[in-house]
Amino acid sequence: MLFSEEKERQKRFILSLEIALPFVFVLILFGIFLYNNQDLEVEDIMLLVILFLCYVYYTIYLIYFSFKKSIIDPVTKVFNLDELKRVLRDLISDKEVNNVSLIRIENIKDINERYGFDRANKVLRNFILKFENFMYKNGFSKIPIGMVNNGDFVFITKGKISQLEHILRTFERKILNEGVDNIEIKTDFAIILDNTNSDPNNLLNTLFFKIAHKDEENVKVIKTDNVKELILYAIENELFEIKYQTIKSLKDKKDFYSLNFKLYTDEIGGIPKSKIIDIIIKNGYEIQYDLSIIKAVAKEIDFKKLDSKIFIEISPISLRNIDFRNFVFSMNDKGDIDAKKIVFEFNEDTIYPEISRFDEILLSFKKIGFEFCINKFGGKNASFEYLKYLPISYAIYDMEFNKNLKQKRIKRIFDHLNEICAEFSIKTIIRFIDKKDFFEELKKTKIDYIQGFCIDKLKSVKEFKK
Repeated sequence: MLFSEEKERQKRFILSLEIALPFVFVLILFGIFLYNNQDLEVEDIMLLVILFLCYVYYTIYLIYFSFKKSIIDPVTKVFNLDELKRVLRDLISDKEVNNVSLIRIENIKDINERYGFDRANKVLRNFILKFENFMYKNGFSKIPIGMVNNGDFVFITKGKISQLEHILRTFERKILNEGVDNIEIKTDFAIILDNTNSDPNNLLNTLFFKIAHKDEENVKVIKTDNVKELILYAIENELFEIKYQTIKSLKDKKDFYSLNFKLYTDEIGGIPKSKIIDIIIKNGYEIQYDLSIIKAVAKEIDFKKLDSKIFIEISPISLRNIDFRNFVFSMNDKGDIDAKKIVFEFNEDTIYPEISRFDEILLSFKKIGFEFCINKFGGKNASFEYLKYLPISYAIYDMEFNKNLKQKRIKRIFDHLNEICAEFSIKTIIRFIDKKDFFEELKKTKIDYIQGFCIDKLKSVKEFKK
C-alpha cells in the first residue's frame, strides 16, 4: 500500500470517529433523557427530532466534505496536487534538508494515443506500484508521492543525491527493459533540494525547468581516461566512422549496400556497437545512439545521387519509440534522408508481446517508403515469429547457417526457408562470405543476395558512389 493510501485511510478513520462519536453522545443523551423523563411531552419529541435531523445533516456534510477534499488522486492513489503542495510546505518549514524529485513517463502521450485512457490509467497505477516497491527494496519506505500532471510524479526522500541518482538510473533501466503491462516505458528524472526555494510552487517549477533543460546541464568535461564519458560524448555529437559493403544480388544487377558504424574519437579510436552495448543500455542511450546514426547518415550520404538501397541496423526499441519515429519522419519530409532508399534491419531475442502494435508501427514507416529486414534469421531469437506477423521485406540468415550449411539437415532447412520467403516476396541475404568456393556453392541455391569479402571489402562512406 502506498504511503498516500495509508494517509487517506487514516483520514477516513478519523472521519468515522467524527461521525460516530456525536451519534454515541446523542444516544447517551437520549437514554438519560428517557430515564429522567418517563412521560414525554410533544416539545420533547420535537426537540429530539430536531436533534436527530441536525445529526443527519452533520453526517452528510462530513461525508460530502471528505469526498470533496480527498487527498489522493483517484487513478494512481498517490497524493493529489493540493496535498503534495501541503506536504512540501510542511517539509520546507522543517530544519532537515530533503531531496525533491520529479520522475516522468516520457512516452505517456504515445500510450494514451495507442491504447486509450483506460489502459493508460492502469499503466500509471501499476507503474507507481512498481516504483514504490523498487524504492522500498532500496531502503526508502513511506515515500510521499504526488502526481502533478499526467505521467509526472513528484516524491520526497532523505539522503545523498548521488545515491538517489544511482537508484533512479537503475530503475530507469529496469523499467525500460521490463515495461509495465507489456508496454514499453521510457522515464526521465530530475532532483533538487527543498531548501532551494521557500515556496512549493517554485519548487515544482524548478523541477520542471530542470528536467526540460537536462541535456544542456549534463554537458560533461571530457577526460581522456574516462572511456564511458568519451563514448557518451561521441554518441551525442554523432562522431561515427561509417563504412559500407556491397550486398550482391544473384538474381539481377540491383545491388544494395550495408552500412557499418563505429564510434570514433582520437582518444578511443573506432568501437563497434557490440563492444559498448552495456554502456549504451546502462546509460539509457540506445535510442540516442540510433538517432545519432540517422543524423550521421544524413550528413555523409547524398540521397539524391543514391540509386540503390542502404541497410541500417536499428534497435527495435527505437523503432517503437515515438520520438525516434517523429524525428525520422521529419528528416524524410525535409529531404535530409529518403525513406524509399532505406532498409532498417533489426533483431530481438524475445518476442515483443504487443505484436499487433509493433506491426502497426512498422506499417506507418512502410507507408512513407521505409522497408524492414530481420537479421540473425533462423537463430535463437524472435525472427520466425516476426516473419509471420510483421511487414518484413528482407531476411539476413544467422551465422549458424554459414557454419553448418554442409550438414544435410541444415542445408534442407536453408533451401526450404528460401522457398518460403520467396513465396511471401521476402528477399534472403547471407553475410560473411569470404571464400570463393562457398560463394560458388551458394550461387546454386535460391538465396537472393550475398555479402562478404568475396564480393568486396568495407570501404569508407566518404568514397561512396565516387
